[in-house]
Amino acid sequence: MTAPNKKPQAGRGVATLRASHIKARQSDNGALRRQAVLDVIDADLRNLFDLALPPLAIFDQETEILFANQPFRDLVAPEGEMLADSMRLAALQDDLRRVVADLDRANPRHSVRLEELSPGRLFYADYCLVPSGTGGVPLIVAVMRDVTEQNAALEISFQARGRLEDFLECSADWLWEVDPGGSLSFLSSRMTQIAGQPSQLLEGKRFGDIGRFLDPAVDDLADADAFRERQPFRDFRFAVEDRAGRVRQQHVSGVPVFDPLSGRFLGFRGTGTDITQQVDDRDALDLSNRRLDETLRTLREKNAALAIAFEQAKSASRAKSRFLANISHELRTPLNAIIGFSEILRMEFFGPIGNEQYRSYASDIYTSASHLLDLITDILDLSTIESGKRQLTFIEVTLPEEIRYGLRLIDEPSRQKDIAVDYAEEALPTIQADRRAVRQMITNLLTNAVKFTPSGGRVSVETGRDAESVWMTVRDTGIGIPDEDLQRITRPFERGAQDYSRKQDGTGLGLALTKSLVELHGGAIAIASRVGEGTAVEIRLPIRRDNEPG
Repeated sequence: MTAPNKKPQAGRGVATLRASHIKARQSDNGALRRQAVLDVIDADLRNLFDLALPPLAIFDQETEILFANQPFRDLVAPEGEMLADSMRLAALQDDLRRVVADLDRANPRHSVRLEELSPGRLFYADYCLVPSGTGGVPLIVAVMRDVTEQNAALEISFQARGRLEDFLECSADWLWEVDPGGSLSFLSSRMTQIAGQPSQLLEGKRFGDIGRFLDPAVDDLADADAFRERQPFRDFRFAVEDRAGRVRQQHVSGVPVFDPLSGRFLGFRGTGTDITQQVDDRDALDLSNRRLDETLRTLREKNAALAIAFEQAKSASRAKSRFLANISHELRTPLNAIIGFSEILRMEFFGPIGNEQYRSYASDIYTSASHLLDLITDILDLSTIESGKRQLTFIEVTLPEEIRYGLRLIDEPSRQKDIAVDYAEEALPTIQADRRAVRQMITNLLTNAVKFTPSGGRVSVETGRDAESVWMTVRDTGIGIPDEDLQRITRPFERGAQDYSRKQDGTGLGLALTKSLVELHGGAIAIASRVGEGTAVEIRLPIRRDNEPG
């Protein structure tokens, strides 16, 4: 009966391995050396190596493999490949030979990055010298660490950090962190562009060393109430001087940081934002607003002065109109008497005067008084219009009929100057207008045309209509009006500057009165002229009041 196999004790495996290796080294047979090592590693220890440890192997100083656990064999010799024939093992041994020289008692550990040990995986081989006993040659224990996932996570972390740094580089923000005492423990690279020196050189300094807080009560961040009370804060104004000497303003915000386990205060971390451009823009806007306010104040003062002047002008205009109306009324009564008496003398109603010279004087008195009465009537009409008291009586008016009336009035003056008058009458619709005002307009235009046309000239009248209005144009071959006088001559008492114009009788009220009467009807007047060739004046009157259907 054979004695049962005695199970080796687990606690003696490593120590026995060291002793066995001493004996095994005395043999020249490599297989015997390996077997000697394996014999002393009991089954329990091998099971522990296979199940509880990462890939592990034991080598001697000649990189001969003495032991390999199952994870190591699966890694180096996959799919049933013999360990001795494994190309991966051969490559690993080549790396180990380069490492052996660096392993000694002073430096018993070494790690090697292995990128080709297993496709798609990244390993680190951790080599460690293990003494084999007193006076013995140390063994080399190799442990393979699969760091594929850790490396991928680290790569993702590096990429994320790189993206964050790129984002921060493109933004106006920078990051900071201080310890419990207020000294900078971290400062992002963005501060390099602001402060003009590498941010790493600023770490360990305080905020007060690189700039100043604009709050007079805060010399440094640690002096702030929020820092002492461990409270978050926002938008502390902080000024930093750059390399060019320009003060760059920042908004600094931060939150307290505590140890998640112990609750110990670790300091503050937060962000800074360069607000220099915003501050400059706001200052420029404030300056613009102040200038605008000053301009508005000046304009209000000028407007107030203009309003006062306008009211004074209106008051003066009303006073002028009242004066002209009153004086005109006062003049009309004696003028009518003069006209009447001179007419009696001129016509010799009560018998012959006896002296022809007296008859001539009476005729001159009559003519001059009649002209003066016409002038006073024009002044009264214009004053009435300017004061808003001129009332129009709208009736059905036929424009060709009123034109014929006006032509009869200028018949004698035009014949005396040998002026040809042309008018091709055409049918026009009746219009709603004040007959007396229409006659005044037509008479004024025809009279001016004859007055300012030299002898032998021509005056023509043209008419027409459109959907809403009728128009009449009086055209002459007179002296014409300079361009600079066209706007002026429609104002009261204004006349052209030419010598011929100044020689003609009149006060310059005709066109001003005509323009006012046309506008009272809701119409328009237009003047076109060329010096030396003549003038054309067009008046346009609506057919119906307020565009009422005809």
